[in-house]
Amino acid sequence: MDTYNQTNDYSLLTLAMGDLVQPAPLVSRTTSIQQTAYQITQTGSHTALIVEESQLCGIVTDQNFRARVIAVGHDPQQAIDTIMTAHPITLPPNAPALEAMLLMANHNIRHIPVVDPYTRQILGVVTATDLLRNQTHHAVYLIGDIYRAN
Repeated sequence: MDTYNQTNDYSLLTLAMGDLVQPAPLVSRTTSIQQTAYQITQTGSHTALIVEESQLCGIVTDQNFRARVIAVGHDPQQAIDTIMTAHPITLPPNAPALEAMLLMANHNIRHIPVVDPYTRQILGVVTATDLLRNQTHHAVYLIGDIYRAN
């Protein structure tokens, strides 16, 4: 558990992003597409966070590799910034997981980087799968969240 939210309540209203964050490879925007894919594969991640001068500047997911490289025959030796999504939506570690779910639904995205708003340190990423995995273990909380929202 992260120190940002010490709670035993697994409701999406009270569970913080810092409690769900998973590591993701950090790669320079000049790293090749192929090398980035290799790092994602080696770490078992589905996402790479693209950095410039230690600051987040983009994100690349498995979906990006399929749609922007393989499907169109893009040269895998080119820099990763040629296929990244620039300026991704981020959340701080103390943001409620429910906020991530709403952002994902509203923007049709499945990965949100978690960045400390004070230090700008990149902590990792939370995926839609992380949110669902948490709620499938705690369905009663999801029902409670829906009830309270009405």
